[in-house]
Amino acid sequence: MKRVTIDPGHAPGNVNRGPTGYYEYAGMWKLSNYLKNALTRCGIDVILTRSEKEDPSLDERGKRAKGSDVFISEHSNAANGKARGVECFYSVRIPQDKMWAGKLSAAASKVMGNNDRGAKTKESETTKGYDYYGVIRSAVAAGVPHVFLIENGFHDNTADEAFLKVDANLESIAEAQARVICELLGVKYIEKGATPTEQLYRVRKTWEDAKTQVGAFRVLENAKAECDKHPGYSVFDEKGQKVHPPSSPVPQPPKEESKEQGTLIMGKTEATTAQMVAYALKGNSKPLLPFCTIEELAEIFIEEAELEGVRADVAWAQSLKETGYFKYGGIVLPEQNNYAGIGAVNGNSQGQAASFESPRLGVRAQIQHLKAYASTEALKQPCVDPRFNLVKRGSAIYVEWLGAGDNPNGVGWAYPGKGYGADIIKILNAITKEPVTPSPPQEKQDDTSNLPQWQRDGFDKLVAAGVIKSPEYWATKLNDTITVGEVFGILGGMYK
Repeated sequence: MKRVTIDPGHAPGNVNRGPTGYYEYAGMWKLSNYLKNALTRCGIDVILTRSEKEDPSLDERGKRAKGSDVFISEHSNAANGKARGVECFYSVRIPQDKMWAGKLSAAASKVMGNNDRGAKTKESETTKGYDYYGVIRSAVAAGVPHVFLIENGFHDNTADEAFLKVDANLESIAEAQARVICELLGVKYIEKGATPTEQLYRVRKTWEDAKTQVGAFRVLENAKAECDKHPGYSVFDEKGQKVHPPSSPVPQPPKEESKEQGTLIMGKTEATTAQMVAYALKGNSKPLLPFCTIEELAEIFIEEAELEGVRADVAWAQSLKETGYFKYGGIVLPEQNNYAGIGAVNGNSQGQAASFESPRLGVRAQIQHLKAYASTEALKQPCVDPRFNLVKRGSAIYVEWLGAGDNPNGVGWAYPGKGYGADIIKILNAITKEPVTPSPPQEKQDDTSNLPQWQRDGFDKLVAAGVIKSPEYWATKLNDTITVGEVFGILGGMYK
């Protein structure tokens, strides 16, 4: 089921008011509840960021939207008493929301009969790449894929204020917004007062196995959306007939011309783990990987990619490009376990890129993000990619299309990113051609004998606790020199 979080702007005690008694917090509380009623009627799960008397912080309001598909903060504006109109702000980090912000602004403006001031963004005055509005920043940080703040008229203008003081008018604005939000989510809008059909569409594994049912919906589109979240499930009508998904067509062999269009992201990995590691070490003999060895990381790429059907060598080549062969140096830090710059967009400052608790989760997020572009198939594991829902599924099936400037669909991992995919291909080709000569087995030196007792005890405890996964490897490194910067990086990565 789709979810929308509505933020009724401000709270009791806020002084924002019009010249004849309208209060912003009260008007937006009413409008928000009208919008909640409209969306609920359409089968959408809706939550409000506050109760009527509550006043959570801007950061908390955004955090409460976690898990939602849309966040919208409702406000009315003020200026000089003469300005009129509606405007809708969208995040500088989600540029594709410009169209929807424009539709929201136009819909409310049409109801109010004032100026449509359109879709807008407002960047932080102090930090490039951040949104000015705290509630937008916090909702984006919570992973909400569509984030808006709408100013429904100017309450210090007598004409707009007079409109906002009428409850029926607030409900009309809410219904207009609901139509746009339903369109955005691919949900059918149901008019107020419409007689609901008795037909229910049930989402189950099979019609006979009622215990597997995860929902029953009056609106078929809503049932389809829920079904698509559960691989192996189907939508059944009242008679038990399967109505979704359609029967899969007989698979056809790929056309010969597809080989000339690009390098598929989905498919079997061609490079070996040894080739991936050897080529990476050519570019950087001392990779900054605080939580695993480069050999362990390459194995994780192989395992995670194979599970989702993505080429691990493609993902590895992308990581080498994004991290500078694990040298980093940009806004992503080694301890963030982010090997593909996920979240490091639009010139964000340090700290805005995604962080993952372990190398495996960082790799998994990258693989899932690649699959989002390269395929419309469901994920095999729970989604850990915070930007998965922002991707138009199947819009970049070739590596060469990962840069939006080279993609006929106009979208991609990198924006504008012209030549981004070609750079990855160059690295990929070099990896697959990397000659790997097996080294003769060498006896590993156990350096624990030269350590003070307290260091040996600490090493043994970490091995026993499973923190050190490769004791034989690390035993050969115990007398190596470590810099202060490396110590801070490791400690920072452990700090919660």
